[in-house]
Amino acid sequence: MTLGCLASHYNGNAAEVSTQSGAAALLGALVHSLVAWAFLRIDNYKGLAWAQFYIVLFTLAPTLACLFPAREPESTEHDASKHDRQIPRLMHRKSTKAIQSLPGKFDVQRNFGLDIIGDCLLIAGLFLVFAYMAVWPIAFPLLLSSRPLYEFPDFAAYWLMGTFGAGALTAAFFARPWPRRALGVVNTFTAAAIFAGSLLIITAWVVNFWVWGIIGVLYGLCLGPLLALHRKVFDLICKYWTNMRLFPDGLGIVAFGGISVVGLLIENLGNGSVALTVSGVVMLLGGCCMAVGRWLKYPTKYVVI
Repeated sequence: MTLGCLASHYNGNAAEVSTQSGAAALLGALVHSLVAWAFLRIDNYKGLAWAQFYIVLFTLAPTLACLFPAREPESTEHDASKHDRQIPRLMHRKSTKAIQSLPGKFDVQRNFGLDIIGDCLLIAGLFLVFAYMAVWPIAFPLLLSSRPLYEFPDFAAYWLMGTFGAGALTAAFFARPWPRRALGVVNTFTAAAIFAGSLLIITAWVVNFWVWGIIGVLYGLCLGPLLALHRKVFDLICKYWTNMRLFPDGLGIVAFGGISVVGLLIENLGNGSVALTVSGVVMLLGGCCMAVGRWLKYPTKYVVI
């Protein structure tokens, strides 16, 4: 809903707006975690509830006041240009390499069957990655303060704030035009997904306080581009490469499903090793699916996608 509200100021371009929302989301998570840590460490639950209420109130109230009502394009060219001037847009110039990734550039060299398989792998990989992307930030305080580590919850809060801070930095960096033109959103998302999945597998089998903390910060570095670019990747796959019109909210649904599965595993097994292993393997598999799908689309050339 908040993404739709912000997109109303940019001609409804939710995919473009989402690139700047990733850093904002992680920065908000950092602020909320800091507030929760400050109140919970003194057992002031009522104060925490009021603090969260005022944060939400004074951030959403101005947003509601600034909602931009969507308007249908005008019938005449003069009116349409006037309407366009009234709506600020995010400008993103495509480089020569980026233009090569659009359809029609390599139509002679491309195989229709491989294109279909590549499209399916890209979409499936995106959903697999997004299903377990939020598991680590949500489950980390519980896992660190339970067996076999039994660390004080304060330490989990410190590392978690480091995770969110690192993610906010990388989300802001990879959302900028230069990295998107030089590397490509799909290429960046794929690399971050593979690295993040590998980190989760390491945490499942190397149970150590310092290892988990450092890996948590490294995971935050991967989480930044994953959050900032996921909607742009989804838009590119559906808009440029296929004629499919998938349900965008399906990403949120699969994320809820992944978190629920991890919760059931932790509840039934009593530890997080299996849950982290499943999460890491699925994310790693999703990143590999996207890498293979991207290679099937353009097997002989490196293009910025």
